[in-house]
Amino acid sequence: MTDKLVELTLLGDLDRGIGVTVKIRAENGQDLGGAEGWLPPPSPDLLVQYERWQSILQSLALPGTLIKGKAIAKGNFTIEQQFESHQRQRDRWCRDCELAARELSNLMNSWLEQSEFIPIVNKLNETVSTCDPVRVLLCSSKPQVKKLPWNLWNWLDREGRQAEAILSTTRNSPQPAELRRKVRILIILGQSEDINPATDLQILIDTLGDCAEIMPPLVSPRRQDVNRCLWDAKIDILFFAGHSQTDEKSGKFYINETEFIRIEDLKYALEEARKNGLKLAIFNSCDGLGLARELESLYIPNLIVMRDIVHERVAQQFLRDFLRAFAIAKKPLHLAVWEARRRLQGLEAEFPCASWMPVIFQNSSEQPQYWQNWFIAPPRHRPRNQGNVVMLSSGIATFLIMLARSLGILEPLELKAYDFLIAQRPPEAIDERLLVVAVDETDLKRYGTPLLSNATLTRVLQILQQNQPRAIGLDIFRADNSSTKSELADFIATFQNNPNFIHVCAQNIPPLSGFSEQQIKEQVGFADLYPDERDNIVRRQPLWQTPSPVSDCPNSNYAFSLLLAQRYLEIENKPLSFDTGNLQFGTTIFKRLSPRTVGYQKLNGQSGEILLNFRAPDRNGQIAKTVPLRDILDDRIDPKFIKDKIILIGVTAPQLQDERNTPYGYQRGLWIHTQMVSAMISAVEDNRKPIWVLPQFSHQWGDIQWGDALWIWFWSFLSVGIARFIPSRWVSLLAGCVTMGFSYKISLVILTAGGWMPLIPSLLSLSLTGLIASYAVSQLKQK
Repeated sequence: MTDKLVELTLLGDLDRGIGVTVKIRAENGQDLGGAEGWLPPPSPDLLVQYERWQSILQSLALPGTLIKGKAIAKGNFTIEQQFESHQRQRDRWCRDCELAARELSNLMNSWLEQSEFIPIVNKLNETVSTCDPVRVLLCSSKPQVKKLPWNLWNWLDREGRQAEAILSTTRNSPQPAELRRKVRILIILGQSEDINPATDLQILIDTLGDCAEIMPPLVSPRRQDVNRCLWDAKIDILFFAGHSQTDEKSGKFYINETEFIRIEDLKYALEEARKNGLKLAIFNSCDGLGLARELESLYIPNLIVMRDIVHERVAQQFLRDFLRAFAIAKKPLHLAVWEARRRLQGLEAEFPCASWMPVIFQNSSEQPQYWQNWFIAPPRHRPRNQGNVVMLSSGIATFLIMLARSLGILEPLELKAYDFLIAQRPPEAIDERLLVVAVDETDLKRYGTPLLSNATLTRVLQILQQNQPRAIGLDIFRADNSSTKSELADFIATFQNNPNFIHVCAQNIPPLSGFSEQQIKEQVGFADLYPDERDNIVRRQPLWQTPSPVSDCPNSNYAFSLLLAQRYLEIENKPLSFDTGNLQFGTTIFKRLSPRTVGYQKLNGQSGEILLNFRAPDRNGQIAKTVPLRDILDDRIDPKFIKDKIILIGVTAPQLQDERNTPYGYQRGLWIHTQMVSAMISAVEDNRKPIWVLPQFSHQWGDIQWGDALWIWFWSFLSVGIARFIPSRWVSLLAGCVTMGFSYKISLVILTAGGWMPLIPSLLSLSLTGLIASYAVSQLKQK
């Protein structure tokens, strides 16, 4: 059994014939095909019979009929007097009305059995079974076509079929509106001559109870009161009970003893009500087709009116049955009308054709309407102890994770996750402020093996200096016996005459003995790298240190990369300072790492280190422009690549082993130093800040990582929300996996912006909290 939508588009009028197109689809959107047909002009007998039936129906307007001017005079007596004195006339009227209705039904179906219309019926029979609930939209812009009793069509009335004919012309995209906690209803009780509209109010109150918010009813209101409420009340349902009728011009309804309203009088108010969420208008009054025609032009999504004159007992019985089916039994709107309309057949002995009266109009773009979709259901309350348990599980999981973290258990996983995120960052443009002069295998063969002579290096430095670079860093360790004394003296003199030249030393490799103590402090930087002990991967960048007295480089306090960055930034009027207790260029602070920093839990904290903010290589795998040494010596480099740049010179030939493992794999020391220089000047000039972490207490307070704890607890809290509000185990598992993916994506985005978030603890908190909460809830259920 599948809910289906049948859309019959009727183009043309009764005088010239009607072209018919049918489209059939499942309510889930699946297209089930269509067909085309034709309805020739109906026989004049059909239209005459309709008028005759309507005339008979209106010829005896009983007390309680919901039409203005009920007391239609006949001679010198009112209808009420005739009813009291001529009961036999009423019985004859009932028989005449039933005969007229039967003849009208026969003529209507004879017209719908025309051979030109058969393709439509055949397609319907092929596609729609009798057990399928069906919405049948009859789309026509002609009032005369809509006025016909389509509910009499044999295909609709076939035994076992749940199909309701819905009139429609408009196709307007549904306008989303704010949902409320309860469906809000505005009730207008109009002129009450010979009827009792208060009964309708009581039916609404008794049937809906606490299911809806029934606003204070407007009883015999003034027109401005109705207008004001439609503008301001933000309602879901508009309900009217009282007298109404359709004249040649339009429909109108009587709001008090002296006033009536046409729909055009409330045009702007009704448009505003629709924007604010009006979903259904019910006019439980007579002769409502004229009202529906105008309301439909305002795109009111759903309308229920009465086709012709109707007694209040019929209207009230329909209202009661409709509300029970729609709001209580939660049936779709069209099937609720279908059921309530068919129930009226029990009154037809007294009120002929009662089941013909209710008519539903609907925007053809609307989906099936359900009461439960018109409001926000209140959250389901779980037992208080269960809520406390799942909340407690969040705190327990966070505490256990932070404890394991402080013991260093998670450090290997966190560092691997950090490496993975670093490697996933998107490519960056090369740093145009740097030039790398690489001494490759060809250069060594041409100019000397295994080390270049001091004479060659002196010549290279002099050529570069002629083009005015800001700093030149020589990442090649030298020895006093690497060349003749005169060459060594020239080399030392070149450094002495050019303070922007920077040389390297290391803890176990001393600088050249010819350097003065002042040169060692200002022009020699240590090139030591400190890989992590667990996996020998370089992730940190040393900036300054207090060398050991037994070091071979005891007077070099600053890193090789720092001295190069200092030379460059001094020209930018951003000198090096330690005013804040940390290294600082201008307003950019390079805060040294604490013993506990995100995944790190046991750093020694003896040197001034920061996390190395690697520049992601471009699509060619480069971070800076690179040229071979021979191009410098042969003068094949455009001076613009040297002027105002930082030049780094180092060996890349495989004869010299100088590789370190990094998040990007093994790289030579020259490239790691290039990364360090680029990271520093980019942090100062490009706002590419050093890698930052969440706040924590200072070392004097134990380096408690309270910012990390809050972040971990946040994801644990999300896991609690999944456990509490998603009852299905498999759906909650899927939601947990999606949330883990979301946590990874957020961590990557933040790291791209420079922040290291604790990814592994976040993922653990999501899973561990879910396990603890699920176990606790299952135990509570068993108890």
